[in-house]
Amino acid sequence: MIYTTVVGRAPAAGSDTPFEAVSLTWEERQRRVLRLVTSSGREVGIRLSNGGLKVGDVLGGEAGGKLPPLVVTAAPEPFMVIAPPTRQAFAAAAHFIGNRHIQAWISESEILVREDGALAKALAALGIEVRMETRQIDDETYIASGGGHTPHVHH
Repeated sequence: MIYTTVVGRAPAAGSDTPFEAVSLTWEERQRRVLRLVTSSGREVGIRLSNGGLKVGDVLGGEAGGKLPPLVVTAAPEPFMVIAPPTRQAFAAAAHFIGNRHIQAWISESEILVREDGALAKALAALGIEVRMETRQIDDETYIASGGGHTPHVHH
């Protein structure tokens, strides 16, 4: 069974509408083609024509509309949590992370990154503590930074 389109958004928690779910990491939600197992143990495929998925998307697709709805949830993932105590420390941490081109997820009060020992040591030298936690990244709470490297000049 292959899901090919986002057909809507999941209803609010506590709804009586039964949905089968797939729990995806942030990286998996950026992909257009996936093969995975649902919460009920069914093996399914996802093949989107464009874009990625967001937490709460409901998928439908081939088989003449006979596929049961499938809702996208966030999988728990390990992150290094950076919660600087001041705006100045937050800016320093964000600047340092950006200069190293590290993928980050930013909310109003914290920055999440993948485990990075060198970054943890550098932030500790700035007096910024980090801790490891398992989190579920949703697309409403966190804004993802680009990471990677684009052409630019360092001054």
